[in-house]
Amino acid sequence: MSDNGSAVAPLLDPGSGVDAATPLVGDCLDPRHPSIARRALISWTDPERAEQRHWLPTLQGISLRRGDRVLLLRPRNFEEAVIVGVLDGFVRRQPADTPRGPVVELKPDEVVTVTDEAGRAIVELRQGAAGPSIALVGDECRLEVAGRLVLSGRDVEIAAREGDATIEATGDVAIKAETINLN
Repeated sequence: MSDNGSAVAPLLDPGSGVDAATPLVGDCLDPRHPSIARRALISWTDPERAEQRHWLPTLQGISLRRGDRVLLLRPRNFEEAVIVGVLDGFVRRQPADTPRGPVVELKPDEVVTVTDEAGRAIVELRQGAAGPSIALVGDECRLEVAGRLVLSGRDVEIAAREGDATIEATGDVAIKAETINLN
């Protein structure tokens, strides 16, 4: 269904004047299909200046928002166009809305899990005997902030269970302590 409630064709009409492998630019009207994962409602004008609206598949890893300008490509051996990217520079992209979720009371044997769209765990929060634990789930994770990051505690430990530990900075690295023990 389109944003105004009318039916929207799921596939490109081969006679719509859209040649296979021709890049198109469209606008995202709805980033989430009501029942099919990774499809978005996209609007564009065809070569005959008729408006087209279709639920199109996206490449993995593309985060769409309503109003995004997107690049579409219709492969020669595929019946519909595919959303291959979000274009920058046309309009300022609004930050994604952060809806507030419910408050959860966590019992000692429970885990709160945040998943991605496919249901894979990305963050786990649990209450352990020594206190709360936050785990970023994955082979490679980043903790990143735009400004200053402060890790603070009565005692702070950074441990590499296997392999090396690296500190990298574009400026100086300062270690301030009463005593510095090496090995």
